[in-house]
Amino acid sequence: MKKLLSALAFAGALFVNQPANAQVQTFSYDNEAQLVGAAMASPEGTRLVLLNVVQFCSKNFQSVRTAADGAYARWVERHKVYLRHSSGYRAAAKEALSDKSYPEANRAQIRKLLEDGLPRMVQSQTQAAITPIQIAKENGAGDAMCKDYFKAVDAGKLDLKVNDPQLTEFFDKRAPK
Repeated sequence: MKKLLSALAFAGALFVNQPANAQVQTFSYDNEAQLVGAAMASPEGTRLVLLNVVQFCSKNFQSVRTAADGAYARWVERHKVYLRHSSGYRAAAKEALSDKSYPEANRAQIRKLLEDGLPRMVQSQTQAAITPIQIAKENGAGDAMCKDYFKAVDAGKLDLKVNDPQLTEFFDKRAPK
């Protein structure tokens, strides 16, 4: 437990210091502590960004609602194991917050990751995904851009195995056999 908590504290510092304009990209990690931080944040963060885009497109373009909802549901189904693992790492981090035997500075880093870092990353990446759709909407092509976005989701372009292969390998090695 102490090893996990140390990794979480380090990872918290790493993730909180990500740039506010982070884009979806392929990630790489130098050590297990960074992977643990990604394990807490990446699957859930990606899910929340995708959900925000689904909600934006569905609200603004009724014609894409079915495709948006379907693409989201299929992405969640493909990632259910990773989302479950991610939830476990976040639960361990939340448990560490109340562990008074753990240094307050480390608990503060974990708290900052969970309460500030992850929401800020989701907001930034959501804005990066939605801005081009908003611009396309002004030019009468927003619905087409949303449709293309969800086709890309269905094609696996936002899958963690594509964008975060090192993390999915980390999860896969720890999965019960």
